[in-house]
Amino acid sequence: MNFEYTKTIDAGGTEQTLQEWKLKLSAGILHYAEIHFPSGCAGLVHVRLLHGIHPVIPTNAEDDINGDNQTVPFKEFYPLGASDNTIRLQAWNEDEKFDHTISVRLAVLREEDLNPYIVLQDLVKILKTLIGID
Repeated sequence: MNFEYTKTIDAGGTEQTLQEWKLKLSAGILHYAEIHFPSGCAGLVHVRLLHGIHPVIPTNAEDDINGDNQTVPFKEFYPLGASDNTIRLQAWNEDEKFDHTISVRLAVLREEDLNPYIVLQDLVKILKTLIGID
C-alpha cells in the first residue's frame, strides 16, 4: 500500500509552535518513506515522523529532516499493527514570509511480502505436521 500526504506548513513557525497531522496507514511494515521539499524551502521547513512518542524519521528524537528542491528517501523496516498504524507528522516552517507545501510518501507491505523466509518457515511447519515430524 502506498500513501501520499501533501501538507502546507504555515510561515513563521518554530519547533515550539509546530503543526501536527495524523497519517493513517495500513497494518504491516513501513518499508519505504520519502519527504519532498520543493524549491524555495531553503532548509527552513523541518519535518519529523513519529509512531506514538517514538521517532521514526529521523530516529534521533532531538533532530529533524529539512531540505530544498530535493526528495529525501528512507528505507525502513518499521512494524505497524492493525490497531496502531498511525504515524504523526510534525513540521514547522521558519520562513517568515512564505508558507511551504511538502509531500510525504509512505509504503507499507505485509511482513511476509517483505520477508519471504517467513512464508517458507510456515510452509516447513505445515509439511512437518503433515508427515508427522516435530
